[in-house]
Amino acid sequence: MAGPPEAAAHALASRQLGLITAKQLARLGLSRGRLAHRLTTGATRSVLPGVYLFDAWLHAETWDGLPLDTRVRATVLFHGPQAVLCLDAAARLLGIGGVGLDCGVIHVQLPPGTERHQVWRA
Repeated sequence: MAGPPEAAAHALASRQLGLITAKQLARLGLSRGRLAHRLTTGATRSVLPGVYLFDAWLHAETWDGLPLDTRVRATVLFHGPQAVLCLDAAARLLGIGGVGLDCGVIHVQLPPGTERHQVWRA
């Protein structure tokens, strides 16, 4: 049975499309050992460095298989609240037609001086 930190993590992840960060888990009191156990058993899955699907069995197996809004939320959790969605992913999320096939890439704009180009494949 889940203890108080795990129950709190479930509650927070449910408000974030099933996602939670390592920092949030630490603030809630979930130990690194417990997180490692959840990762080993497949209950939790890493989608970006420090960003996890807390109940992984509820979601697709691959990044590309996750819904767009979940991939966007994971990207913003990874890059921080100043990240602004842009390019194809923004157009798709807004329902603007004429963009190419969804290749799974999420583009964000970061404040000057904090830019970085990173692509991860889970």
